[in-house]
Amino acid sequence: MKRLLLLALFAATAASAKAPAERWLDPECFEVGRAPMRTSFIAFPTAAEAIPENDYTRSPFYRTLNGEWSFLRVDRPGAEPEGFFRSGHDDSSWGTMPVPGIWELNGCGDPVYTNKPYPWHKFFEVKPPLIPHEQNYTGLYRRTVTVPADWKGRDIFIHIGSATSNVTLWVNGREAGYSEDSKLEAEFDITRYLTPGSDNLIVMRVNRWCDGSFLEDQDFWRLSGIGRDCYLYARDKRRLADVRLTPDLVDDYRNGTLRAEIATTPGIGSVRLTLRDAAGRTLDARTLRPRRNAAETTFEVAAPKQWSAEAPNLYTLTAEALAADGSVTEAAAFRSRSAADSCWSTANRSSSKASTGTKWSRTRVIMSRAKRWCATSAR
Repeated sequence: MKRLLLLALFAATAASAKAPAERWLDPECFEVGRAPMRTSFIAFPTAAEAIPENDYTRSPFYRTLNGEWSFLRVDRPGAEPEGFFRSGHDDSSWGTMPVPGIWELNGCGDPVYTNKPYPWHKFFEVKPPLIPHEQNYTGLYRRTVTVPADWKGRDIFIHIGSATSNVTLWVNGREAGYSEDSKLEAEFDITRYLTPGSDNLIVMRVNRWCDGSFLEDQDFWRLSGIGRDCYLYARDKRRLADVRLTPDLVDDYRNGTLRAEIATTPGIGSVRLTLRDAAGRTLDARTLRPRRNAAETTFEVAAPKQWSAEAPNLYTLTAEALAADGSVTEAAAFRSRSAADSCWSTANRSSSKASTGTKWSRTRVIMSRAKRWCATSAR
Protein backbone atom coordinates (compact mmCIF):
# COMPACT_ATOMS: atom_id res chain seq x y z
CA MET A 1 0.00 0.00 0.00
CA LYS A 2 2.83 2.35 0.93
CA ARG A 3 4.53 1.59 -2.36
CA LEU A 4 1.37 2.44 -4.28
CA LEU A 5 1.07 5.74 -2.44
CA LEU A 6 4.68 6.59 -3.26
CA LEU A 7 4.13 5.76 -6.92
CA ALA A 8 1.00 7.90 -7.00
CA LEU A 9 2.87 10.79 -5.36
CA PHE A 10 5.72 10.49 -7.88
CA ALA A 11 3.27 10.46 -10.80
CA ALA A 12 1.46 13.51 -9.46
CA THR A 13 4.76 15.35 -8.99
CA ALA A 14 5.91 14.51 -12.52
CA ALA A 15 2.58 15.59 -13.96
CA SER A 16 2.63 18.89 -12.07
CA ALA A 17 6.11 19.64 -13.44
CA LYS A 18 4.62 19.70 -16.95
CA ALA A 19 1.29 21.25 -15.99
CA PRO A 20 -0.01 23.92 -18.40
CA ALA A 21 0.49 26.63 -15.76
CA GLU A 22 4.26 25.94 -15.80
CA ARG A 23 4.84 25.94 -19.54
CA TRP A 24 6.18 29.47 -19.33
CA LEU A 25 9.09 28.10 -17.26
CA ASP A 26 9.82 25.05 -19.44
CA PRO A 27 12.56 25.69 -22.05
CA GLU A 28 11.58 22.50 -23.88
CA CYS A 29 8.03 23.76 -24.45
CA PHE A 30 7.46 26.70 -26.75
CA GLU A 31 4.17 25.64 -28.32
CA VAL A 32 1.30 23.24 -27.77
CA GLY A 33 -1.20 22.71 -30.56
CA ARG A 34 0.10 25.59 -32.68
CA ALA A 35 -0.36 25.26 -36.43
CA PRO A 36 2.84 25.09 -38.53
CA MET A 37 4.36 28.40 -39.57
CA ARG A 38 3.46 29.39 -43.11
CA THR A 39 3.25 32.33 -45.48
CA SER A 40 0.59 34.83 -44.40
CA PHE A 41 -2.42 34.88 -46.70
CA ILE A 42 -6.20 34.66 -46.56
CA ALA A 43 -8.16 32.44 -48.92
CA PHE A 44 -10.89 33.73 -51.25
CA PRO A 45 -13.50 31.80 -53.23
CA THR A 46 -11.89 32.76 -56.57
CA ALA A 47 -8.73 34.41 -57.88
CA ALA A 48 -10.72 37.35 -59.19
CA GLU A 49 -11.91 38.12 -55.67
CA ALA A 50 -8.40 37.86 -54.24
CA ILE A 51 -6.97 40.67 -56.40
CA PRO A 52 -5.96 43.40 -56.88
CA GLU A 53 -5.16 44.36 -53.28
CA ASN A 54 -5.69 41.08 -51.44
CA ASP A 55 -7.70 42.94 -48.80
CA TYR A 56 -8.39 40.38 -46.08
CA THR A 57 -11.61 42.08 -45.01
CA ARG A 58 -13.22 41.34 -48.38
CA SER A 59 -12.94 37.59 -47.90
CA PRO A 60 -16.06 35.80 -46.65
CA PHE A 61 -13.69 33.49 -44.80
CA TYR A 62 -12.26 36.24 -42.54
CA ARG A 63 -13.56 37.78 -39.31
CA THR A 64 -11.52 40.34 -37.38
CA LEU A 65 -11.03 40.03 -33.63
CA ASN A 66 -9.57 43.53 -33.33
CA GLY A 67 -11.29 45.92 -30.96
CA GLU A 68 -12.10 46.09 -27.27
CA TRP A 69 -11.77 42.94 -25.14
CA SER A 70 -12.69 42.47 -21.51
CA PHE A 71 -9.36 42.61 -19.70
CA LEU A 72 -7.97 41.93 -16.25
CA ARG A 73 -4.34 42.32 -15.22
CA VAL A 74 -3.17 40.39 -12.18
CA ASP A 75 0.14 40.86 -10.39
CA ARG A 76 1.72 37.48 -11.06
CA PRO A 77 1.18 34.07 -12.65
CA GLY A 78 -1.16 31.96 -10.58
CA ALA A 79 -3.12 34.97 -9.27
CA GLU A 80 -5.86 34.61 -11.90
CA PRO A 81 -9.43 34.30 -10.60
CA GLU A 82 -10.67 30.73 -10.51
CA GLY A 83 -12.48 29.64 -13.66
CA PHE A 84 -11.66 32.84 -15.57
CA PHE A 85 -11.68 30.88 -18.85
CA ARG A 86 -15.14 29.37 -18.38
CA SER A 87 -18.29 30.64 -20.08
CA GLY A 88 -20.09 31.29 -16.80
CA HIS A 89 -17.35 33.43 -15.27
CA ASP A 90 -18.51 36.94 -14.30
CA ASP A 91 -16.16 39.48 -15.90
CA SER A 92 -18.46 42.49 -15.38
CA SER A 93 -15.89 44.08 -13.02
CA TRP A 94 -13.04 43.76 -15.53
CA GLY A 95 -11.74 46.65 -17.56
CA THR A 96 -11.08 46.70 -21.29
CA MET A 97 -8.00 46.50 -23.49
CA PRO A 98 -7.78 47.15 -27.25
CA VAL A 99 -6.47 44.45 -29.55
CA PRO A 100 -3.96 45.21 -30.93
CA GLY A 101 -2.90 47.00 -27.76
CA ILE A 102 0.18 47.44 -25.60
CA TRP A 103 -0.50 47.27 -21.87
CA GLU A 104 2.00 49.96 -20.95
CA LEU A 105 0.45 52.39 -23.44
CA ASN A 106 -3.03 51.74 -22.11
CA GLY A 107 -2.58 52.39 -18.40
CA CYS A 108 -1.28 48.97 -17.32
CA GLY A 109 2.34 49.32 -16.21
CA ASP A 110 5.27 51.44 -17.32
CA PRO A 111 7.44 50.96 -20.41
CA VAL A 112 10.90 49.66 -19.50
CA TYR A 113 14.02 50.29 -21.55
CA THR A 114 17.17 48.25 -21.05
CA ASN A 115 20.09 47.54 -23.33
CA LYS A 116 22.24 44.65 -22.13
CA PRO A 117 20.66 43.72 -18.74
CA TYR A 118 17.50 41.68 -18.43
CA PRO A 119 14.60 43.80 -17.17
CA TRP A 120 14.42 41.87 -13.88
CA HIS A 121 18.14 41.90 -13.06
CA LYS A 122 17.80 44.36 -10.15
CA PHE A 123 15.45 42.23 -8.08
CA PHE A 124 15.83 38.64 -9.35
CA GLU A 125 18.94 36.56 -9.98
CA VAL A 126 19.58 36.05 -13.69
CA LYS A 127 19.55 32.26 -13.83
CA PRO A 128 18.09 30.83 -17.04
CA PRO A 129 15.51 29.48 -17.52
CA LEU A 130 14.04 30.76 -14.24
CA ILE A 131 11.77 33.79 -14.55
CA PRO A 132 10.47 35.81 -11.59
CA HIS A 133 6.88 35.72 -10.43
CA GLU A 134 7.37 39.19 -8.95
CA GLN A 135 6.33 41.94 -11.39
CA ASN A 136 5.53 39.27 -13.98
CA TYR A 137 2.12 40.72 -14.70
CA THR A 138 -0.42 38.44 -16.33
CA GLY A 139 -3.16 39.72 -18.62
CA LEU A 140 -6.48 37.94 -19.17
CA TYR A 141 -8.60 38.62 -22.25
CA ARG A 142 -12.21 37.55 -22.82
CA ARG A 143 -14.49 38.14 -25.80
CA THR A 144 -17.58 36.49 -27.27
CA VAL A 145 -17.74 36.26 -31.06
CA THR A 146 -20.30 34.92 -33.50
CA VAL A 147 -18.91 32.46 -36.03
CA PRO A 148 -20.75 32.50 -39.41
CA ALA A 149 -23.08 29.55 -39.87
CA ASP A 150 -21.81 28.97 -43.42
CA TRP A 151 -18.36 28.17 -42.03
CA LYS A 152 -19.69 24.80 -40.91
CA GLY A 153 -17.77 22.00 -42.60
CA ARG A 154 -14.62 24.13 -42.96
CA ASP A 155 -11.52 24.17 -40.79
CA ILE A 156 -11.50 27.29 -38.61
CA PHE A 157 -8.31 28.90 -37.33
CA ILE A 158 -7.50 31.75 -34.98
CA HIS A 159 -4.59 34.05 -35.81
CA ILE A 160 -2.90 35.88 -32.92
CA GLY A 161 -0.51 38.32 -34.53
CA SER A 162 2.00 38.94 -31.74
CA ALA A 163 1.59 38.14 -28.04
CA THR A 164 4.36 39.19 -25.67
CA SER A 165 5.70 37.13 -24.07
CA ASN A 166 3.40 34.15 -24.67
CA VAL A 167 -0.26 33.22 -24.99
CA THR A 168 -2.47 30.45 -23.70
CA LEU A 169 -5.79 30.05 -25.53
CA TRP A 170 -9.17 28.74 -24.42
CA VAL A 171 -12.26 28.42 -26.63
CA ASN A 172 -15.64 27.82 -25.00
CA GLY A 173 -13.95 26.81 -21.77
CA ARG A 174 -11.56 24.27 -23.33
CA GLU A 175 -7.84 24.82 -23.65
CA ALA A 176 -6.91 25.06 -27.32
CA GLY A 177 -3.18 25.80 -27.32
CA TYR A 178 -0.08 27.62 -26.11
CA SER A 179 2.62 29.63 -27.91
CA GLU A 180 5.78 31.58 -27.23
CA ASP A 181 7.88 33.24 -30.02
CA SER A 182 6.38 36.63 -29.25
CA LYS A 183 7.23 38.36 -32.54
CA LEU A 184 5.76 35.57 -34.65
CA GLU A 185 2.09 34.95 -35.22
CA ALA A 186 0.43 32.04 -33.44
CA GLU A 187 -2.30 30.14 -35.31
CA PHE A 188 -4.44 27.36 -33.89
CA ASP A 189 -6.98 25.05 -35.50
CA ILE A 190 -10.00 25.56 -33.23
CA THR A 191 -12.59 23.80 -35.39
CA ARG A 192 -13.51 21.20 -32.78
CA TYR A 193 -14.03 23.81 -30.06
CA LEU A 194 -16.37 26.14 -32.00
CA THR A 195 -20.05 26.08 -32.92
CA PRO A 196 -20.67 27.90 -36.24
CA GLY A 197 -23.79 30.04 -36.21
CA SER A 198 -23.55 30.64 -32.45
CA ASP A 199 -21.74 32.82 -29.95
CA ASN A 200 -18.37 31.45 -28.88
CA LEU A 201 -16.16 32.53 -25.98
CA ILE A 202 -12.46 33.16 -26.68
CA VAL A 203 -10.11 33.65 -23.72
CA MET A 204 -6.39 34.42 -23.81
CA ARG A 205 -3.80 34.63 -21.05
CA VAL A 206 -0.55 36.53 -21.65
CA ASN A 207 2.46 36.66 -19.32
CA ARG A 208 4.76 39.65 -19.28
CA TRP A 209 7.80 37.33 -19.20
CA CYS A 210 8.43 33.66 -19.84
CA ASP A 211 11.52 31.47 -20.31
CA GLY A 212 11.61 32.58 -23.95
CA SER A 213 12.29 36.14 -22.78
CA PHE A 214 15.94 35.13 -22.27
CA LEU A 215 16.28 34.65 -26.04
CA GLU A 216 14.26 37.75 -26.92
CA ASP A 217 16.50 40.17 -25.08
CA GLN A 218 18.00 43.06 -27.01
CA ASP A 219 18.32 46.82 -27.13
CA PHE A 220 14.66 47.86 -27.22
CA TRP A 221 11.67 48.97 -25.17
CA ARG A 222 10.11 46.14 -23.14
CA LEU A 223 6.40 46.23 -23.90
CA SER A 224 3.72 43.64 -23.23
CA GLY A 225 0.37 42.67 -24.71
CA ILE A 226 -0.89 41.83 -28.19
CA GLY A 227 0.82 44.06 -30.72
CA ARG A 228 -0.66 42.97 -34.06
CA ASP A 229 -3.95 41.95 -35.65
CA CYS A 230 -6.01 39.02 -34.39
CA TYR A 231 -8.67 37.31 -36.50
CA LEU A 232 -10.54 34.13 -37.33
CA TYR A 233 -10.42 32.55 -40.77
CA ALA A 234 -11.96 29.50 -42.39
CA ARG A 235 -10.34 27.16 -44.90
CA ASP A 236 -11.59 24.42 -47.18
CA LYS A 237 -10.33 21.00 -46.10
CA ARG A 238 -8.81 20.74 -49.61
CA ARG A 239 -6.54 23.75 -49.66
CA LEU A 240 -3.18 25.43 -50.16
CA ALA A 241 -1.19 24.52 -47.08
CA ASP A 242 1.66 26.92 -47.89
CA VAL A 243 2.98 29.04 -50.76
CA ARG A 244 6.67 29.85 -50.63
CA LEU A 245 7.92 32.38 -53.19
CA THR A 246 11.59 33.15 -53.81
CA PRO A 247 12.21 36.06 -56.20
CA ASP A 248 15.60 36.87 -57.69
CA LEU A 249 17.29 39.00 -60.35
CA VAL A 250 19.63 37.35 -62.86
CA ASP A 251 21.74 38.24 -65.90
CA ASP A 252 23.35 41.25 -64.19
CA TYR A 253 19.98 42.27 -62.76
CA ARG A 254 18.38 42.58 -66.18
CA ASN A 255 15.91 39.68 -65.88
CA GLY A 256 13.97 38.13 -63.07
CA THR A 257 12.93 34.73 -61.78
CA LEU A 258 10.24 33.76 -59.33
CA ARG A 259 10.41 30.33 -57.77
CA ALA A 260 7.12 29.00 -56.39
CA GLU A 261 7.01 26.09 -53.96
CA ILE A 262 3.49 24.91 -53.17
CA ALA A 263 2.29 22.62 -50.41
CA THR A 264 -1.30 21.33 -50.40
CA THR A 265 -3.54 19.18 -48.28
CA PRO A 266 -4.82 15.85 -49.63
CA GLY A 267 -7.62 16.07 -52.17
CA ILE A 268 -6.07 18.74 -54.40
CA GLY A 269 -5.81 17.62 -58.03
CA SER A 270 -3.85 20.61 -59.32
CA VAL A 271 -2.73 24.16 -58.55
CA ARG A 272 -3.10 26.95 -61.11
CA LEU A 273 -0.60 29.81 -60.90
CA THR A 274 -0.99 33.04 -62.85
CA LEU A 275 1.56 35.87 -62.90
CA ARG A 276 0.32 39.35 -63.90
CA ASP A 277 1.94 42.75 -64.24
CA ALA A 278 0.72 45.97 -62.65
CA ALA A 279 -1.74 46.54 -65.51
CA GLY A 280 -3.32 43.14 -64.97
CA ARG A 281 -1.86 41.58 -68.11
CA THR A 282 -1.06 37.89 -67.82
CA LEU A 283 2.66 37.24 -68.18
CA ASP A 284 2.58 33.50 -67.55
CA ALA A 285 0.12 30.85 -66.35
CA ARG A 286 0.89 27.31 -65.28
CA THR A 287 -0.99 24.37 -63.83
CA LEU A 288 0.95 22.13 -61.46
CA ARG A 289 -0.02 18.66 -60.34
CA PRO A 290 1.19 18.03 -56.80
CA ARG A 291 3.05 14.85 -55.98
CA ARG A 292 2.88 13.89 -52.32
CA ASN A 293 1.05 17.17 -51.70
CA ALA A 294 3.88 19.32 -53.10
CA ALA A 295 4.72 21.06 -56.37
CA GLU A 296 7.19 23.67 -57.57
CA THR A 297 8.04 25.75 -60.63
CA THR A 298 10.12 28.79 -61.64
CA PHE A 299 8.78 31.74 -63.63
CA GLU A 300 11.14 33.74 -65.84
CA VAL A 301 10.38 37.40 -66.49
CA ALA A 302 12.34 39.36 -69.08
CA ALA A 303 13.32 42.90 -68.03
CA PRO A 304 10.93 43.22 -65.07
CA LYS A 305 10.12 46.73 -64.00
CA GLN A 306 12.28 47.64 -61.05
CA TRP A 307 10.70 48.70 -57.79
CA SER A 308 11.65 51.95 -56.07
CA ALA A 309 9.97 54.37 -53.70
CA GLU A 310 9.36 56.71 -56.62
CA ALA A 311 8.11 53.97 -58.96
CA PRO A 312 6.69 51.14 -56.80
CA ASN A 313 6.12 48.61 -59.58
CA LEU A 314 4.31 45.49 -58.38
CA TYR A 315 3.49 42.10 -59.88
CA THR A 316 0.69 39.80 -58.76
CA LEU A 317 0.73 36.03 -58.50
CA THR A 318 -2.53 34.20 -57.91
CA ALA A 319 -2.67 30.60 -56.73
CA GLU A 320 -5.84 28.55 -57.16
CA ALA A 321 -6.37 25.14 -55.58
CA LEU A 322 -8.38 22.83 -57.83
CA ALA A 323 -10.14 19.64 -56.80
CA ALA A 324 -9.88 16.50 -58.89
CA ASP A 325 -12.96 17.57 -60.90
CA GLY A 326 -11.36 20.93 -61.78
CA SER A 327 -13.47 23.06 -59.45
CA VAL A 328 -11.72 25.81 -57.48
CA THR A 329 -11.71 25.11 -53.75
CA GLU A 330 -9.97 28.39 -52.84
CA ALA A 331 -7.58 31.03 -54.15
CA ALA A 332 -5.02 33.52 -52.82
CA ALA A 333 -3.00 36.41 -54.24
CA PHE A 334 0.54 37.63 -53.61
CA ARG A 335 2.34 40.83 -54.59
CA SER A 336 5.96 40.98 -55.81
CA ARG A 337 8.40 43.73 -56.58
CA SER A 338 11.80 43.68 -58.27
CA ALA A 339 14.54 45.95 -57.00
CA ALA A 340 18.19 46.59 -57.73
CA ASP A 341 19.21 44.89 -54.49
CA SER A 342 18.58 41.58 -56.32
CA CYS A 343 15.43 40.68 -54.46
CA TRP A 344 11.82 40.75 -55.58
CA SER A 345 10.41 41.23 -52.11
CA THR A 346 7.03 39.55 -51.95
CA ALA A 347 4.64 41.32 -49.60
CA ASN A 348 1.21 40.03 -48.81
CA ARG A 349 0.06 43.16 -47.07
CA SER A 350 1.07 45.71 -44.45
CA SER A 351 -0.40 46.17 -41.02
CA SER A 352 0.01 49.25 -38.86
CA LYS A 353 -1.53 50.39 -35.63
CA ALA A 354 -0.68 53.76 -34.21
CA SER A 355 -0.79 54.26 -30.45
CA THR A 356 -2.31 50.93 -29.48
CA GLY A 357 -0.05 48.52 -31.28
CA THR A 358 3.15 48.27 -33.28
CA LYS A 359 3.93 48.88 -36.93
CA TRP A 360 5.63 46.19 -38.96
CA SER A 361 6.40 45.66 -42.64
CA ARG A 362 4.96 42.21 -43.36
CA THR A 363 7.46 40.65 -45.79
CA ARG A 364 6.54 37.15 -44.88
CA VAL A 365 7.05 34.88 -47.86
CA ILE A 366 10.41 33.40 -46.95
CA MET A 367 9.55 32.38 -43.41
CA SER A 368 11.86 32.25 -40.44
CA ARG A 369 11.20 29.02 -38.58
CA ALA A 370 13.74 29.50 -35.81
CA LYS A 371 12.50 28.70 -32.33
CA ARG A 372 12.62 32.13 -30.79
CA TRP A 373 14.07 34.76 -33.10
CA CYS A 374 12.90 38.09 -31.77
CA ALA A 375 12.90 40.33 -34.84
CA THR A 376 11.48 38.43 -37.81
CA SER A 377 9.92 41.50 -39.44
CA ALA A 378 11.59 44.78 -40.25
CA ARG A 379 10.20 48.01 -38.90
